[in-house]
Amino acid sequence: MTEAEAQRLALAGFAGFGVPAAEMGPPFVRALMAATQDAALKTKTQILKAEVHVNVQRHVEGTPVFASRLMAAVSAKDQIARLYVEWPDFSLLPGLSPAGTRPRPAVVESVVEKMGADNPCGSVAHVMAHIAYVPARLADPQEEDNGGAEGENAGAFVPALVVFAVPPEARDGEVQLGEEQFVVPLLTPPPR
Repeated sequence: MTEAEAQRLALAGFAGFGVPAAEMGPPFVRALMAATQDAALKTKTQILKAEVHVNVQRHVEGTPVFASRLMAAVSAKDQIARLYVEWPDFSLLPGLSPAGTRPRPAVVESVVEKMGADNPCGSVAHVMAHIAYVPARLADPQEEDNGGAEGENAGAFVPALVVFAVPPEARDGEVQLGEEQFVVPLLTPPPR
């Protein structure tokens, strides 16, 4: 099974499942390898391609949609062994307006505030950020736990900056926190 063939099978499977091709971002394909060896017989290690994973993130008009993706595991027998689909209905949160665009300094201030709250000085090696549509419940600073979907706007999305704070490489024997991820809304939310 080549990665190109696995990609072709997966994309056909996604289409057969009813996923709109116009919303599929570029596929990310990787092979899952397995190794085997009989230690008692001292046989040579065999490395085999167990399956190929094809991942696709959703994009709406070129912008990624957070928490909306597809994954297919294609077996060595040219079949989709497993299929994962997280593709909720897409709609923007009602009441959003371009007039509510947050100024760049306010967005930067929010990023610095959130990073400073959980990351002491020297605990971040680099920061990555990109714009995406995120579920409104994840971008609502008034939502206490950012938990489950509730209410009439449960499936609504908002444009936000998704930020990743990556720690430096851990030294031997050192325990440290992993990568932190948070979202900063780019539009002022409508009144509740």
